[in-house]
Amino acid sequence: AEREARDLVDAALRRRCQRSVDFERVFEAAQASAREAGVDAAQLLAGLRTISQWRRQYATRSRRPSEWAGAFAQLLQSIGTFSAVGPGAADPALDSSEFQALARWQELLAEFASLDRTMGRLAAAAALGKLERLARQTIFQPEGGAPPVQVLGVLEANGLTFDHVWIMGLTAEAWPPPSRPNPLLPIELQRAARMPGAGAATELQRARRQLDQLLQSAAEVVVSHITVEADRKVAPSPLIASFESWVALPPAVRLIDAMAAAALTSLVDAVAPPWRPVLPLRGGASVLQNQAACPFRSFAMHRLHARAIESPHDGFDYRERGQLVHDTLAAFWTSLPEPTRDVLAALPEPQRRASLYAAAEAAQLRLQRRRGTLSAALTRLETVRLVRVIEQWLQHEIATRSAFRVVAIEDARTMQVGPLTLAARLDRVDEYPDGARIVIDYKTGATKNVGWFDERPDEPQLPLYLTASEPAARAIALARVRAGDVGFNGLAADSTLLPSKSHQWKDRFPTWSALVDHWSVVLERLALQFAAGDAEVRPKRLPQTCRYCDLPTLCRINARGGAVITAVVEDEDGTPWVRDEE
Repeated sequence: AEREARDLVDAALRRRCQRSVDFERVFEAAQASAREAGVDAAQLLAGLRTISQWRRQYATRSRRPSEWAGAFAQLLQSIGTFSAVGPGAADPALDSSEFQALARWQELLAEFASLDRTMGRLAAAAALGKLERLARQTIFQPEGGAPPVQVLGVLEANGLTFDHVWIMGLTAEAWPPPSRPNPLLPIELQRAARMPGAGAATELQRARRQLDQLLQSAAEVVVSHITVEADRKVAPSPLIASFESWVALPPAVRLIDAMAAAALTSLVDAVAPPWRPVLPLRGGASVLQNQAACPFRSFAMHRLHARAIESPHDGFDYRERGQLVHDTLAAFWTSLPEPTRDVLAALPEPQRRASLYAAAEAAQLRLQRRRGTLSAALTRLETVRLVRVIEQWLQHEIATRSAFRVVAIEDARTMQVGPLTLAARLDRVDEYPDGARIVIDYKTGATKNVGWFDERPDEPQLPLYLTASEPAARAIALARVRAGDVGFNGLAADSTLLPSKSHQWKDRFPTWSALVDHWSVVLERLALQFAAGDAEVRPKRLPQTCRYCDLPTLCRINARGGAVITAVVEDEDGTPWVRDEE
């Protein structure tokens, strides 16, 4: 349980995507993880409280290295990291290597404590930094017992005795080694003194003498050499060419090849236990989106809660930029006296821009409450970019659309699809004067194939919102809110509702109602598959579907043949899933 608690804290801190976090954030993450996940984190929280008390007691004053050494040792002992080292003080839980590391740490503290005269008084951060540098510069190699096999160089093995010896690599190129005279001394002087490396004759004599010693170091000695290197035959050393007994070794076999060739028993188990709504199903539309993309992905993400660990990054990634667009637009429309197209068009440009800046700054604050504070300069640059993009989008709406009223903004809905109850948040719902409604979803990434007519749609969220929450709506649209690319991609019962090619559905379905019925059937089928436990590794398109998935090591798609997935690509132009919706 304690290990699980620490892992949850680590994952929570990584979700903040910062390269460094302060102690207060670690403490907050530990408390939140213990509270939300219900895990036993008593030891972790007790240790963090001890560190907090230690910081209040010690970190506010400058001290000498000897005082800091005692304070650091006291802290580590109080949180149970290290025990005292001395006669009779060995911790039975430590193995030999760990005990040696602990003893070396105590020696390092003593070395640090001896720096009083040279360093004087230090603040806590400076003392810790100096101790860290000393630790990094310390070379530590634990002493082992008597290993059954030793791998030694020629000079290390000379003078030792063994039960068995295998001398490897005795090729003509390697033994005797080539002469390498010292370039700083006269060559005649080196040869006269028979210095190592002075000449070929000297190296030959030394190599023969060393080999003779090795041949006499054990009752059984094997010598070997390679025969082929890079399609080139390799001759044995002339010092072993006269040996009479040569044993032909079998061809080398890599262990992994032998394992791959072995007869394996396969068990096809692609059905998980049926879904039971013991806990709320989180993920919203992404449950069905992932089920359509690959049933195993949906099972792993929404039932096993498998996720890739976040990586820290500088600035804003594509998900954060997308969230900023959603939050800014929501705050802007909410700030208008009436959220209508006419009020938007009548708003003076300076006032509209001021409202957008206020909305963008509020969105930044909301993001930073989750992630942590970013630099003011970076936040300002992102705010300017954000306002510029959204201004382009609003101007496009004014220029291309007739009168409408926004009737829902970031509206939380509960939707029933077959046996599943999904919670989702609609970005926006507009209503025209005649009562016709359009469901809008903002899209900050590239709008690739949405597959709305497929049995496994790539982007099922808008069909889901329409069929399960807004059945009377007459149009759905992805709103492209990107720098230099604003507009709608959607479908509508009446082509006048959307300024785009919204009537393409008429080539496949006789009426709008038939299209809506098709979506209902497709979505319910996906929900039934998920609830029944369908967890087969069945990507819709290989390798495209797997390119944006971070679960290849869990599903082992690469071990199934076909295309090999080498990396997970994440960029602003390839949003792999919709946002997780509470």
